[in-house]
Amino acid sequence: MTIEELQQQVTELKKSLEAEKGKKERILDEKKSEQAGRRELEDRLKVFEDAKKEADEKAAIEKGEFEKVMATRDRELADAKNALDALTKGSALQDGLATLEIAPGMRRGVEALHADKVSIVDGKAVIDGKDPADYFKEWAGTDEGKAYVVAKNSGGDSKPSTPGAKPTSANPSFSGSPEERRAAIAAKFPDLK
Repeated sequence: MTIEELQQQVTELKKSLEAEKGKKERILDEKKSEQAGRRELEDRLKVFEDAKKEADEKAAIEKGEFEKVMATRDRELADAKNALDALTKGSALQDGLATLEIAPGMRRGVEALHADKVSIVDGKAVIDGKDPADYFKEWAGTDEGKAYVVAKNSGGDSKPSTPGAKPTSANPSFSGSPEERRAAIAAKFPDLK
């Protein structure tokens, strides 16, 4: 091989090396460009993810606040309904008891006996499913009721309600002279003779 041939080969190798070097630089530039594009996309994705996270947190906070407000309103509504029911029950109990003449000092006891029996049905207060006035009318006739209710004055030995009036009863009177009383007792208790 001659020097000229060798120089020509060196020149061709230099061209090939230059071409490879250029190719390599293009690949490196493309890779750098690709990496830069990738970094830009990653940065955009991070911004988007941060914005989405913030929006989700804000929505959760707003939802939590809404639920908190609704829970407060539900509680207030339930409290108001309970207060209204208690007022309705108390009023019905008082109205029912007003139909009776309760013995002095016994009213609170009667109220306590019946307070738990009052319930609300279709918006109305009832006691054992009955109107309070009807219930107390029946209750007053029971042995328990009679113990609390003041008996109305009636009968032959009752005192007249009008001053100077005489009792109007078929029952014998236990007042008057001793003979009248003996006669009244004998008439009332014939077995004592």
